[in-house]
Amino acid sequence: AADPAHVREFLDAAKCEPVTPLELAAPLSPESVVVPFGPYHPALKEPEYISLIVEGERIAKAFIRIGYVHRGIEKAAESRSFLRDVFLFERVCGICSTHHAWTFVEAVESLLGTQVPPRAAFLRTIVAELERIHSHALWLGLVGYWMGFESMFMWVWGLRELVMDILEDATGNRVHKSFITIGGVRRDIPDEKLRAYAEKLAEFRKSVLSLMEEILSNEQFLSRTKGVGRYTLEQARLYSTVGPVRRAAGDPYDVRKIEPYGAYDRVDFEVVVGKGGDVYSLVEVRLKELLASVDIIAQLVEKIPSGNPVPQRYFMGTVPEGEAYARTEAPRGELFYYVKSDNKHNPYRVKVRTPTLPNIQLAAALLEGALISDLPLIVTSIDPCFSCMDRVTIVREGEVVVLSREDLLKLVRGGSA
Repeated sequence: AADPAHVREFLDAAKCEPVTPLELAAPLSPESVVVPFGPYHPALKEPEYISLIVEGERIAKAFIRIGYVHRGIEKAAESRSFLRDVFLFERVCGICSTHHAWTFVEAVESLLGTQVPPRAAFLRTIVAELERIHSHALWLGLVGYWMGFESMFMWVWGLRELVMDILEDATGNRVHKSFITIGGVRRDIPDEKLRAYAEKLAEFRKSVLSLMEEILSNEQFLSRTKGVGRYTLEQARLYSTVGPVRRAAGDPYDVRKIEPYGAYDRVDFEVVVGKGGDVYSLVEVRLKELLASVDIIAQLVEKIPSGNPVPQRYFMGTVPEGEAYARTEAPRGELFYYVKSDNKHNPYRVKVRTPTLPNIQLAAALLEGALISDLPLIVTSIDPCFSCMDRVTIVREGEVVVLSREDLLKLVRGGSA
């Protein structure tokens, strides 16, 4: 975590693509047709709405209407204690739950001035990299599924089970790990287990290398990914994209290197970058990041210090008045948490920005000129998580207001709140 004033200075100087309101647009020409895609569609695992203006088989324009999976987590956090919020923010995303808990905890620890035991920092980093492997493997399988390459889907998800077994053995859970807590971790992992994990991951690494050799040279895969959803480095920066989406265009933007946290300053690794800026490059980058994560874990297991990483008791007190932010490199990219405290047991305000929010704007631009048949693949290529992304702020006459249950029911029934 760092000084929020530094973030404000950076944002004031940053250049980004202006975002225009997204709404259902009229046809561009007599030949164009408006095709609704979603919010419920077999190609979408979560509800979201895309309005497509189609001319023949090509998409002339795409408008994405977000907000269908808003769950009010940020507001709910204000009425819960900081410790209970750790478990709440894990529920923002099941795939990268550890990173959500870690980012929130990093901001809280900054406000408290808490120093985490070195062993806890190593264990947090190991579990985070295991989560990165499982997230990338899940995404790679879905890419194979949507391009009709079901052998790739089954192969990758079969390999992913090894990592899921390790996560379950290490933390007790496959999805919501509940491993990180304020001031450390909730349980220690013996050194002999860590060495056993490293040995299993070494075998996993060999399987990934074999997978890369088979997939990246497959004619069916090349024809469905090379040049599909192509974008430039300039576009990636203008839309403020993050994670593999940005790195696939050639920008080594990685929070683990830019602003090291956990034990990332104790390991040597190179940021994986691509140069094609298309679906093929995104697959290649994520495959190579699987190898990089295995290598990072091996170094961490070798260097992990001794000591007790578990706090003597869980934090149940108040957090001093102030504001702090933290960011981590989640599997999909930079994850940002802002926490404001007013010297109480619960936060005054928590703001979450997930990687999908900047990346989805680029996806809308990439759909323009693409074939309708490529839509599921292009949207999947950014690894979207709509339930992570959706946030709603109601502004009425210049003031932010909170809608009651009755107001929401009126909106659902077609009335006005």
